[in-house]
Amino acid sequence: MTYTYSTELYSDLHKDVFGCRPGQTTWDHWMSLDAGQKQDEWDYLVERLREQEAEMRELQKQAVADFEKEIVRNQVMGAATRNNAIRWILDAYDTDELAFYGADKVAYDRGLPYNHSLVAEMNFVLNMKETA
Repeated sequence: MTYTYSTELYSDLHKDVFGCRPGQTTWDHWMSLDAGQKQDEWDYLVERLREQEAEMRELQKQAVADFEKEIVRNQVMGAATRNNAIRWILDAYDTDELAFYGADKVAYDRGLPYNHSLVAEMNFVLNMKETA
């Protein structure tokens, strides 16, 4: 059998899945397992991580769709351009936080992926606002 687990990376994988490093009891349990049991535990954690990542992608898709709907709603209510509609959304945020974190603050609050084009658009609007 080929083993793919890594004792050196177990703590990192545990943290990715559960949000915290393994406690002493969990670590002692891991160290007491034989190679086959460690592989089973490793495979279980990897599968949980894959499930969580898939769920996160779905949640982020929904967050993007919701944000796009809000942009359209603002345009219907009178924002002349997409940039103005985005500015209206950004106006609801603390200006000091936006100055420090930029659009990442909004992405975090709204569950948007940080590398999405909406984040770049928001940063563009924030920079326009500063130079205007």
